[in-house]
Amino acid sequence: MGRTISNPVIRMYFVYDLSTNTSTCTILDCPHPLRSGRHAGNLENHIKAFHPNEYKELRKQKTGPLDKMISVTKTTLTNVKLNKNNIIDACVQLVTTNGRLFTLLNDTGFRMIMDPIMNSIGGGFRMNFQNIKQHVNSQAENIVKNIKYDVIGKLISIKVDCVTRLNRSILGVNVQYIIDGKLYIKTLGMPELLSRHSSDYLKEILLNILKKYDINKNQVYSITCDNGANIVKMVNIFNENTEDQESEEESENESEDESEEVTTSNIVNDDFDLSENAIHAIVSQTNVTSNVDVLQDEVARAINNNSEVNGITQCIRCSVHTFQLCVESGLKEPLIQKLLTKTRK
Repeated sequence: MGRTISNPVIRMYFVYDLSTNTSTCTILDCPHPLRSGRHAGNLENHIKAFHPNEYKELRKQKTGPLDKMISVTKTTLTNVKLNKNNIIDACVQLVTTNGRLFTLLNDTGFRMIMDPIMNSIGGGFRMNFQNIKQHVNSQAENIVKNIKYDVIGKLISIKVDCVTRLNRSILGVNVQYIIDGKLYIKTLGMPELLSRHSSDYLKEILLNILKKYDINKNQVYSITCDNGANIVKMVNIFNENTEDQESEEESENESEDESEEVTTSNIVNDDFDLSENAIHAIVSQTNVTSNVDVLQDEVARAINNNSEVNGITQCIRCSVHTFQLCVESGLKEPLIQKLLTKTRK
């Protein structure tokens, strides 16, 4: 069964002869009445070229009942809520979160969209390949500033992981802390490793990242890592004393403000015991059992006030990675290997 012809041009202005496969125009005085086949598009072009009045009538007949229900959007936009800050945030997100190239902002298609908007904002406002870098740096500095404020004097946990892709090694470091009972997880940095992945080198990289956020190593309660020997050793030697001038300056500043702060020396013994009993003693003497944040502040202050304390950082091996290693080790057992071989057959 042939398809139904919806274009009325044949019915209105042509007669089709099946034997010769030709369509004859029925309009009087047509200069070229004979047309090959009956393709509606070709026949409509004939009417459009030689019979303009009939073509207008054809256009009216082609209008269906649904065409009147279609609304055409205006070509100008009047109520678009955009301002300078929205555009800056959107462009920064394009080249960071979305991973687009900086040169995208100079592409002609992007400029066709953005130039009219920026012209309407006025004030010489422009976003391009050059100044987008300044906005990215500015927002990065704001993020660092906010994290610094959040972790000031708090006990935190760190998670580190090392990955190698396409001959490039990256150390990922994120921080976990609690404010008002809510857990926050934020990335501190992903520096490229340019030297051998020794534990001392990894420790140096980690300390540099913490220094960027004004984090004293005595604030780090735990470091979560995989079971790589170099990373585990890095965590184990993390507590060793280092010549950190900035840490000494911070201790001096804190001692100067001691008169304005709550004295905590009476809750820490000479051996600096942070056992469960000692923490309970801190809670009972400072009456902060109902406030987790205040308790963290008291413990962190006690840590910072004792200059001879070895670090309290604990190494937490990733349970998932440990489980994977257990499974891999189990699969290497001769009996399991035989069962797997039989199963595959």
